[in-house]
Amino acid sequence: MDHSEIFLVFAVIGAVAFVGAIAKRFNISGAIAFLIAGVLAGLVPIVPVVHIEPELVLMLLLPPLLYSAGVGMSWRGLKSNLGTVTFLAVGGVVFTAVGVAFVLNAIFGIEWAFGFLLGAIIAPPDAVAPMAIVKRFVVPNRLLTIIEGEGLVNDATALILIGFAVAVLRGGDFSLVVALGQFLLIVCGEIAWAVFVAKLLLELRKLAGDPHVEIVLSLMTPFVAFWIPQAMGGSGVLAAVTAGVYVSWNGPRYIAAATRLQGFFIWDLVTYVIEGVAFFLTGLQVRAIIEVAGRGLWAHYLTVALVVGIAAVGLRFIWVFSGTFLPKLLPKRFGIRSTAHWRYAAVISVTGVRGVVSLLAALAIPQLYSVDGADYKSLILVVTLSVIVVSMVGVDAFLPPIVRGLGLSNEGVREEVENRTKEIAARIRAVDGVLQNLEQLDRRQWTSESLDELKRKHEDRRLLYRRIQHNREDGSAMTDYPEIQLALIDVERDTIAQLYAEEQLDDDARRRIERELDLEDTRLRHIAKISD
Repeated sequence: MDHSEIFLVFAVIGAVAFVGAIAKRFNISGAIAFLIAGVLAGLVPIVPVVHIEPELVLMLLLPPLLYSAGVGMSWRGLKSNLGTVTFLAVGGVVFTAVGVAFVLNAIFGIEWAFGFLLGAIIAPPDAVAPMAIVKRFVVPNRLLTIIEGEGLVNDATALILIGFAVAVLRGGDFSLVVALGQFLLIVCGEIAWAVFVAKLLLELRKLAGDPHVEIVLSLMTPFVAFWIPQAMGGSGVLAAVTAGVYVSWNGPRYIAAATRLQGFFIWDLVTYVIEGVAFFLTGLQVRAIIEVAGRGLWAHYLTVALVVGIAAVGLRFIWVFSGTFLPKLLPKRFGIRSTAHWRYAAVISVTGVRGVVSLLAALAIPQLYSVDGADYKSLILVVTLSVIVVSMVGVDAFLPPIVRGLGLSNEGVREEVENRTKEIAARIRAVDGVLQNLEQLDRRQWTSESLDELKRKHEDRRLLYRRIQHNREDGSAMTDYPEIQLALIDVERDTIAQLYAEEQLDDDARRRIERELDLEDTRLRHIAKISD
């Protein structure tokens, strides 16, 4: 890597920080802001043309994003909606790939294998972009789980289909039985490998007992889970996601509190930067694609892109709504359940945002030509980038009125209120358990002063939670305890700063006090949130 490439890396990261601040200021989805900024920057003549190495980006940027999303996913929610997720992530991708191939063959006479390849590339909704858009609204948790679960699993399906299509275009034979067997082998193998890697590294983290070492091992987990299956001919996507889900479910038994506190911050920062860089680089590819594509063929390329985009949207609606309504027409003895409520189906149909994986797959395929010598690699790149940009902007524009019109935002608010009520009740039960345990401690082993002080402290906590619970039940205003306490913490900070300036406090002591105040500040803000 020369100096210009190093400068480019830091320039992209700086651009991500700048665009992120603007997006936050104007309440714009970060993913869309990064993508559009990349497109605009790519069109500026003085900005150098950036040619990204698909394999390098795939192996460096994708694993931590997938793993982090897996960690944040609810295993209980995923398990209860596994049928719906599978229906969308496997069946939906195959249906879209076949449907796009049929449309391209019928309208443009494009051969089936190539049409299937292009369909597989644009079939999977992105794992990151839809959640970045949907999470701006308060919607039911089940809807979020289905969208997130589909985005995390469907990439594996698409990458496997792409591999089969490329093999056929290179002159290989295709067998449905063999392909299905390979698919099942890859899925089972990646899940088994992910569980092994996640458990092994969790054991090593527990054995290390040092937050720095544990976080290093945590950062290694997605790459170890992803690289090995990817090198052996799989996708690696399912392995990275499964490793994240496994760590999320089993982590509390292995990971110390100090590590979790630092890990949350580090992983938030890592995923934010990588997500921003990935979408910004996606937008920057517009210049490279313009240069590759033949000027005289742009009208044809954009026409194909329009047809493919419309077909992808239509096929997604057909597949999602068929999974919603068809099972209801079947006799109950078949035991086939509807995939989702029709209102959920409407939102799921709209949130088919294509993203980074589709572009990387398009960039990674070999140069392919049809019988007449047309450059289909350029066609793939133009169609893929067009679908990505239009789908992201379109979803951000149409999703808010759809969510509000279907009443899902109200349902989401009710569910959030119910969940917060349960959270407060759980906090009270946990404090009751502490108070009960304090009563059972042997006063001959512990000092009465300490036990009485701890009892008063936890009784005060219980009183605060009970007050929040009472206010929420009768619709009163939220308790002002957190707000007052936060103001008092600011007073304490000012006092510590003054004592430090007067050299009555050394640096180590100041940092320790600041860290304690920061932790208390965070705790109070959480309390303020649940009392809302």
